[in-house]
Amino acid sequence: MARRRSYIESRSWTVAESENDEAARAISSELGLSDAMGRLLCVRNCTTPEAARAFLGFENGRLHDPFLLPDMDAAAERIIKAVNSHEKITVYGDYDVDGVTSTAAMCLYLRGLGADIDYYIPSRGSEGYGVNAEAVHKIIEGGTTLIITVDTGVTASEETELARSLGCDVVVTDHHECPEALPTAVAVINPQRADSEYPFRGLAGVGVVYKVLCALEARIRPDSDLERAVMDISYKYADLVAIGTILDVMPMTDENRLIIRYGLGRLEKAERVGTDALIRASMAYPTSARPKINSGYVGYTLGPRINAAGRMANANPAAELFMTDDRERADELAHWLCDLNRDRQQLENAVAHEAYDMIERNGDDKAPAIVISGEDWHPGIIGIVSSRVAEKYSRPALLITFSGAGSDEKSIGRGSGRSVGGIDLVDALSECSEYLVKYGGHSGAAGFSIERGKLGNFKEAFLRAISKRNADMDDADLYSICADTTLCASEITLRLAGEVSALEPFGSGNQTPLFSSEGLVVRSVTGVGSGKHTKLFVSGRDEMPDIAALCFSVSPEELDVLPGDTVDLAYNLEKNEFRGVLSVQMIVHAVRKSKGQLEAERAARDFSDSVMSLKAEKLENPEIYIPKRSEFAQIYVTIRHEIAAGRHEIRLRRLLYLAGDNFNYTKIKIIVSVFDEMNVFIVEDMGDDVYGFSETAHSGRINLDKSDILLGLKQKYT
Repeated sequence: MARRRSYIESRSWTVAESENDEAARAISSELGLSDAMGRLLCVRNCTTPEAARAFLGFENGRLHDPFLLPDMDAAAERIIKAVNSHEKITVYGDYDVDGVTSTAAMCLYLRGLGADIDYYIPSRGSEGYGVNAEAVHKIIEGGTTLIITVDTGVTASEETELARSLGCDVVVTDHHECPEALPTAVAVINPQRADSEYPFRGLAGVGVVYKVLCALEARIRPDSDLERAVMDISYKYADLVAIGTILDVMPMTDENRLIIRYGLGRLEKAERVGTDALIRASMAYPTSARPKINSGYVGYTLGPRINAAGRMANANPAAELFMTDDRERADELAHWLCDLNRDRQQLENAVAHEAYDMIERNGDDKAPAIVISGEDWHPGIIGIVSSRVAEKYSRPALLITFSGAGSDEKSIGRGSGRSVGGIDLVDALSECSEYLVKYGGHSGAAGFSIERGKLGNFKEAFLRAISKRNADMDDADLYSICADTTLCASEITLRLAGEVSALEPFGSGNQTPLFSSEGLVVRSVTGVGSGKHTKLFVSGRDEMPDIAALCFSVSPEELDVLPGDTVDLAYNLEKNEFRGVLSVQMIVHAVRKSKGQLEAERAARDFSDSVMSLKAEKLENPEIYIPKRSEFAQIYVTIRHEIAAGRHEIRLRRLLYLAGDNFNYTKIKIIVSVFDEMNVFIVEDMGDDVYGFSETAHSGRINLDKSDILLGLKQKYT
């Protein structure tokens, strides 16, 4: 039996730490910030008080001219012509959050101009990603003469040519990586174009739509005032831009940071009927205080609910939610999304645990990347599960489903992947493209399709591609996370948590600050959320109050931390309000045993080995180490309770914790060894102090006098 790695074994981190202590102190002093915040700003390349003040005050960013994007003039001209001529326009979107918000923003704006507007979002399950020929035929048969793609279309050369042959123009707006040959559309607006002079390449699909709307508004305004046009478009649509940009994990730098900050403010006011309904429906209790709207709330609360539509059913209701002015309809749609998201969570958890078992059973977690497939995994959730797998095992992960595909070698599976450690997933897939039907995406996330018969060759090629990228980097360095700065226990304060929030919005390029602390004492360990998550209380060695530390998606058993242990933590810091009381809490990303803890455990193992091998000198108090019959009985009952609870793999340290103060490591080790010797349990040594226990047919009283282990110990030490 292969032993499953504990959470504490699978995470590592480094600390960036600023080398300019003098600059950090100057920032803290002049801006009235804590010393820790000064260090943090230095690490974020704000090395002077002036630079720090500018970053915190959003003085170092500006919005760029939308007409710097290639083909913007042509796009604006064709769209305005279609509006004025009352042509039917169809917005062709994507089923993820970026695509849904892009679709809603474009439709709302054109509807406001009086356009004859419709939209089309393909089904993830039956159509897959991107523009497809069948949909193009259907749209044009409905009378459309202009298709505007949003968050898709840059690779749809054949479909664009088909539309043109049928008398329909196409304007492509997209942000994905461009092929060498662009579609022959009226306009292809994409900041990734090789000929683009646009200063920022990190726009989401909805960010590109935002730029198109700003350009259209400027052209339509009688005064042609671009600045006023941008202000008006931002007021009306920045909330949608913020949601789509955050969920598509675009960099929180340059103009994205400005747009999202403004968009979060619009979300806070909840003036859009649909977003207000979704926020209310997402609250645990109707009477709860309205949540603080930040990038984390959008990413982890609103985003999954919006995404659930495209993943589990059809994304049209999510788009409708953003476009409706009917509060009753908005409430209905919002609650439907929340219910659908709960279904998605259950399905996701089932697939994730099936994937974990498969990975560890086959030893895939030892490979440079993880490539696994399932027969009936829902195609809508493999992307989320691949993200969980990549995070859990610190490896790029590809999941492929053949759900509904058939069993022959030519049947097509759909794959989704997530990367870690800065590895460009699309670039790696390009080296294996001979085995793929198609592929695309971003460096950190990609989708693809593959014939069943080519899966084995593809896996080998992909693992070689990842190995090549790993060759010049140490594995631990490549896949470890990096904390900004180290905090001593006394620096973990509400004040610092408040200062950190001034760095919002967080995301790619401006990550939520990650702190590291060493030698914290674990005071208590509790399972929360039906045992799926763990809550620790930790403190320094002084008289400071205990600090709550939440470890999400890891049970207390997986975490393998016990009260009294000393640990190092890598964590985010945030404020928590409960029953009107504010406190600081950690959101833990990684745990490791402290140096002192490791040394103490090593010393206990060495001493135990010397005693059990009869090599130790005479024991001063042998009764401390050699167990009594009552103690055998106590541990026997404890192990049976653990087995009954489904915990067959048990660490000796856990038994020691459950046993209480009268036990020590050596005594527990002797008891387990005697149980194995006497066939009380089938005991399998799985390494690293983990033992697998299975019950036997043994019954009746155990005659401990027949144990050679006990006899030898007593003869030697008593």
